[in-house]
Amino acid sequence: MKKTLKIGQDLSVNISEKELAEIRPDYSKWRRRLLYVNLFMAVAVVILEIIVNIILIADNKIECGLMRQAVLYLILPSGLNLSAVLIDFILLKSFPDKTWMLNYVLVLTVAFMCTVVAVTHYVFSITLTVFMMPVLISIIFVNRRLADTTALCCCGGLLLAVLWRNIDGSETVRYFVIPEMVIALGLILLSLIVAKVLISMMEQQNMKLMYAVVKEKRSQEEALSANKAKSTFLANMSHEIRTPINAVLGMNEMILREEKDPAIRTYSENIRTAGNSLLAIINDVLDISKIESGRMEILKSEYELSSLVSDCCSMIAIRAQDKGLQLNVGCKGKVPLKLVGDEPHIRQVVMNLLTNAVKYTDKGSVTLTVSSECSGNSCRLRFSVRDTGIGISEEDRKKLFDQFQRLDIKRNRNVEGTGLGLAIVRKLCELMDGLIEVNSEPGKGSEFIFELPQDIAVNSAFGEINVNYSAVDARGYSHSFEAPDAHILIVDDLPVNQMVIVNLLKDTRIKTATAGSGRECLELAAKQHFDLILMDHMMPEMDGVETYRRLRADKDSPNCGTPVIMLTANALSGMREEYIGEGFADYISKPVRGPKLEEVISRNLPQELVLPPTDKEEQSAPDSGEFAALVEALPQLNLVMAMQYCCGSPELYRDVLSDYCESGRYDEMNAAFAGKRWEDYRRCAHSLKSTSKTIGLDGLSERARASELALKNGMTDFAVLDHRELMGEYAEALSAIRGFLKNDKRD
Repeated sequence: MKKTLKIGQDLSVNISEKELAEIRPDYSKWRRRLLYVNLFMAVAVVILEIIVNIILIADNKIECGLMRQAVLYLILPSGLNLSAVLIDFILLKSFPDKTWMLNYVLVLTVAFMCTVVAVTHYVFSITLTVFMMPVLISIIFVNRRLADTTALCCCGGLLLAVLWRNIDGSETVRYFVIPEMVIALGLILLSLIVAKVLISMMEQQNMKLMYAVVKEKRSQEEALSANKAKSTFLANMSHEIRTPINAVLGMNEMILREEKDPAIRTYSENIRTAGNSLLAIINDVLDISKIESGRMEILKSEYELSSLVSDCCSMIAIRAQDKGLQLNVGCKGKVPLKLVGDEPHIRQVVMNLLTNAVKYTDKGSVTLTVSSECSGNSCRLRFSVRDTGIGISEEDRKKLFDQFQRLDIKRNRNVEGTGLGLAIVRKLCELMDGLIEVNSEPGKGSEFIFELPQDIAVNSAFGEINVNYSAVDARGYSHSFEAPDAHILIVDDLPVNQMVIVNLLKDTRIKTATAGSGRECLELAAKQHFDLILMDHMMPEMDGVETYRRLRADKDSPNCGTPVIMLTANALSGMREEYIGEGFADYISKPVRGPKLEEVISRNLPQELVLPPTDKEEQSAPDSGEFAALVEALPQLNLVMAMQYCCGSPELYRDVLSDYCESGRYDEMNAAFAGKRWEDYRRCAHSLKSTSKTIGLDGLSERARASELALKNGMTDFAVLDHRELMGEYAEALSAIRGFLKNDKRD
């Protein structure tokens, strides 16, 4: 339920009860303080009564008897005041959440004790001033009604005091009762006016403060919401960009593996370089976003330092060699063999520094030096990357670690990069409690020094560093293992992704089966046992995580305990931990790399199925002339592209054509159109776009893509206008393919 707080004529804010409770002043401490004030007043009254009675006894001025004097002017008022304070204490302990009741009780207790004092002491100044106190105290709780109620009770107390004086007072006392009452009532009214003015001012200030607090709270919520939206966007962007890159780099790797023509291999190498650069840019953008949103986690584990350094140097070695640079690696002093720290992020920092050193050095050398300062079970690990490159001026060093900063763009315009690398390096260093500094002189080179604290796991000598200058050379590719008796299931809603994985595993001789949805995966998994399952995350209807949960929940399934590897384009921070925590055996980020895929699969397959690799036999290129009849029937067919998607396999292409005809999507699209089920129609158009591209029908794929995008943006009119031509072209393609397949079977 929302309330509208109005502040003046132009300022108002809608606020919920929950938000109001969070920002409303906490009066509990004031109630405790007021209880202490009441207790002090009660004790003071007791002491006052004792002193007054002692004076009266000493002056022999007690006229009504000692007992009556003690009862009426000592025991009774003191007992009443202490009883009132005791009741306050009991109520505070018994009903701590009854805010309004406690506020009223504590303030009215003051009015009650003032009435007792006024009744028992015939002193003109007390009568005039004592009843102002409760009204003014009510200001503490900023409550107009409480002030009104207190003033009314004070008037009642005043009348009670006047009545008692008329009964018990002397002639002189009774003579001044009426004037005292009138003046006291005036003072009560005056104190009420003052209280209301002050309460009004405090209410206005409180409301302004509430407005500011609520506004700040809303701003924080909006910022969190925006950050969440950004994270969601990055997750989606990661998936949407990595999915096509997965297809491009996967198919390109097959070209590098199988193509012998030097010119084509050169083109393919350029594709790989450009694809890897695009991936690096995507990773940089995702990393800086993760760090800024506080989602970058530092996870410590044991690692071997010599292996980390060797891997980093091996990955940069080919690039250094191609530029004619000498790569030097050394260890200075005693460095522990095994440490405990965030090995992946340390590797990322070292790789970034080495990459920059090679990137900005045209001749000479790049030197990586590792050293440490140890004390007990911890050490200060130090990496130094020195180059003989162009150097950095003092002015440029000030902005070296800023985001999106590229130095001397005019001279370095041909050097790739986004300007995010060193910004990420600095932030990672800070997250790992480390530091980074740079020493440089223009024209003579630069030295980057990266230091961070690490725990020592094994304090023996630093291992040997091996730099492999062919680690990243695809020209000498050979599969790392074979598993002809292994059977794995590949689950992905995009056929091209299935095809990439199937062909990346072709040389391993693993038997593969594919499923296009979570439901199809569960159906296949219920029928036969698989040794491993590769599961895509983002799939329509039932995503990979939900499919995994249902698979594990089915105790009768032969694959209830089969290891499942998450295969996804979602590369945000924490996703690996999330998947492993869910129960997945491993995680592979798209685009899928052949060596990484083989490494993960060989690690998770039953080891008795994994065999050493055998020599790869040369395979004859397929004869595309056997599809001449299909090309004649469909002149728009891009057979070259289609055969690339099918890795040059005529048998695979025939299977794809057969699946294309038997999918039933034509009738499904017509039914969705007739029923105006636009979401189903959009889903069909999405599938048609992908499958048509796979078999080489670029035009039909683009037309389906246009309808999909139009429906995605709510433009149903376009889909309605284009439906007839789209389905006509689709029907023509189906007819031609079915005719070809029918004649092909006869032959």
